[in-house]
Amino acid sequence: MLKYMELSNFSVNTEITSMYFHVSLTLLIAVIVASILRALIKAPKNVENRRARTFAIILRNIVTIIVYTIALNIILIELGINVTPLLASAGIMGVIIGISARSLIEDLIAGLLFLSQDALAPRDYVKIEDVEGVIQSIGARTITIKQDNGALC
Repeated sequence: MLKYMELSNFSVNTEITSMYFHVSLTLLIAVIVASILRALIKAPKNVENRRARTFAIILRNIVTIIVYTIALNIILIELGINVTPLLASAGIMGVIIGISARSLIEDLIAGLLFLSQDALAPRDYVKIEDVEGVIQSIGARTITIKQDNGALC
């Protein structure tokens, strides 16, 4: 009977070791894949092309989030956690956050569309309502303008 208990403990330890190995391997693969994909999406070094750099940075972040989300899903399945209720809860939370952050999402989409149209560029002189000056930078949600007196708006 003692030998049977020793063998059963050994099998439990083997299962736990195997689980840790699979989780570690999944994390390692996720880090490698994310690094390779981020390296493939190059941000231009040219200062003139800030719009392309902004798109590249946004795309790199989206790819990283997708890779790590898939890795997390695989790890949860490996640990024996049922992900269906988690995904349903995440979907409901996504709808709630989407509704409450509607103006933020609208601003981001409008900013990305604005960037894609190339209507303005850094170093353009503009007048927007009360603010007049040279555009310093353009982001997905903001435009930084340097006024004639040196103030940034």
